Amino acid sequence: TAKLYDLEIIKENINDVRYNYTRFVAISQKLNEKSTIFSFMFTVIDGSGALASILSEIALRKINLLAITSRSIANTPWKYYFYCEAEGNISDKIIKELINVLNEKCEIFKIVGAY
Repeated sequence: TAKLYDLEIIKENINDVRYNYTRFVAISQKLNEKSTIFSFMFTVIDGSGALASILSEIALRKINLLAITSRSIANTPWKYYFYCEAEGNISDKIIKELINVLNEKCEIFKIVGAY
């Protein structure tokens, strides 16, 4: 990957377990339009079934959710944001449709990255 993106290798063979793999990222202001995985974060409007409603929108479009993590929002008791990774290309029609729906249904919605 370092050769592909003309990156400097700072240190090689840093893993201490043979089957341990670490992911590294190169950060850019521009989203990778050839990506197969994208990350996003959102907060829900407080109410019964709010998170289930968002997850239903993802499932309805048959988008494979690879990960979901919740984190508390500082200085806001009982309020959380959700970070997700999903399969798909942000240029695909179905992903654009999901992004539009989540922008409407979520209190906050942001694409974090595409890789």
